[in-house]
Amino acid sequence: MSFETTRRRFIAILGSAVASTQAKRSAFGQGQPSSSAGLESHGEQFREPEQSSGLKPVASDVLIWFEQPAPEWAGALPVGNGRLGAMVFGGVQQERIALNEDTLWSGAPRDWNNPDAKNHLPVARKLVLEQKDYHAADAECRYMQGPYNQAYQPLGDLLIDFAHSATASQYRRELDLDTAVAKVSYEADGTTYTREVFVSAPAQVVAVRLSCSKPGGLNCKVRLASKLKSKVEAAGASGIQLMGKAPEESAPNYLFAPS
Repeated sequence: MSFETTRRRFIAILGSAVASTQAKRSAFGQGQPSSSAGLESHGEQFREPEQSSGLKPVASDVLIWFEQPAPEWAGALPVGNGRLGAMVFGGVQQERIALNEDTLWSGAPRDWNNPDAKNHLPVARKLVLEQKDYHAADAECRYMQGPYNQAYQPLGDLLIDFAHSATASQYRRELDLDTAVAKVSYEADGTTYTREVFVSAPAQVVAVRLSCSKPGGLNCKVRLASKLKSKVEAAGASGIQLMGKAPEESAPNYLFAPS
């Protein structure tokens, strides 16, 4: 990634995409140029989509859909249940699902209160109510803030490597805002492959469903990876588990940026 991706930028991109789905169905295909032709991403090649109903959106205004995999985190499709989160990139030969869990932070438990805050409160009140000096009041309020309380950490990636070729046609990646299901479908080697991802609140799991049009045509490797200090090992006969530790200190660039 050639530039820093922020959550604020992601929210802006997602908001724009949601707004665009409010257009009438007839606007699709008329106002949106195809972005599939000649596209190459991480070794994956996409052919010009044929004119078929497979690429047309359904009669709904709650779909966000694309004709290519996400090139970066901000372009991936988000699913979650409030505690668990996942970003679906939709690659062809490799699916990357970036995972998050809401309690994974750097640092350790400690007292985050600022005992000196109460001493600055009357000064800030006087600056606002009597002197009307709002800039000085804002500067005074900074002395009431607590210490830096560490940073949220990415859990890791669920990676699914497929054995089919990298050339795909009829590619479509979509997020249904009504069902909260992210779906990826495409054709490779004469077979249609489909992936569906959602996060269950009652079961507290990230669920991934893989299917294809050819019986016995699914051939893939599933693995876990993380940028945190961690290890991956087998869990029984048919499972894998990721174990690791959050860093003691994680200081982002903005912490030291000039105010």
